[in-house]
Amino acid sequence: MAIELRDLLAKKYVAPSPSAALEKIRQRYSCALTVRGDDCAGIVQLRRLIASMDPDGCYARCLLITAPHTHWGERTIVESFDAARREYLIGSEAARDCLVPYSFVFSVEGAVPYEWADGAVPLNRAELAEAWEFLARLNALVVAECSELPIPLGVTIDHRFKKSIFDRQIFSFAETSPAEKGEPFIVRALVESVVETNPRYPGKLQAAWFSTPSIEAVDTLDEREIAALADLEKILARKSPEEALRFVAELESYLRSK
Repeated sequence: MAIELRDLLAKKYVAPSPSAALEKIRQRYSCALTVRGDDCAGIVQLRRLIASMDPDGCYARCLLITAPHTHWGERTIVESFDAARREYLIGSEAARDCLVPYSFVFSVEGAVPYEWADGAVPLNRAELAEAWEFLARLNALVVAECSELPIPLGVTIDHRFKKSIFDRQIFSFAETSPAEKGEPFIVRALVESVVETNPRYPGKLQAAWFSTPSIEAVDTLDEREIAALADLEKILARKSPEEALRFVAELESYLRSK
């Protein structure tokens, strides 16, 4: 959609920084945000709307609920993939060919993109088209249910470290500051703990939440199960995303055989 980023900023659809985006959510929903987002009415509402359209959880697996933000004012925000370092870089880039949108804010004019991926990011165009069609329908529900727009929440297609955007994702993400002023930010994978109170990167901004409903409360597990889950998280945190996904698949296969 041909809407300038300056217009999104002027209408407060996108915040000037991650911290401002998180503060907008706190003010709008009168809550202290948690890593899982369970206590934020807006995140719960979006999860409910997505589930109402997606009984199999297919599209919920391809989306993250986000706090729409940018770090570079009116300039285009482009994500690239550094294959050598296995890292995703997000930053201001000059205009280039073959950009596709992957992050959106909700508006009465439709789901408006504010972040773009270049050709280095491994995205399946057919899967993208399917996700975009779902987002158009989701946007209509959001507009119908939200009495005031813009809301300080959007969605991002969850593609990082996955073979398909519809695969399950056991990772959340943290943005780390650039080494030098003006350099892109680095998006690192982290295993989001369900038993520990702090993420792997304490103090770093995490402005995204899973769009699937929360897992069962940890207090439904006994002490032995909680300890086993904590050990599993520690094992996964030491592995690369690809290694961790393979480890989980092999563990599931082993347990099912017993």
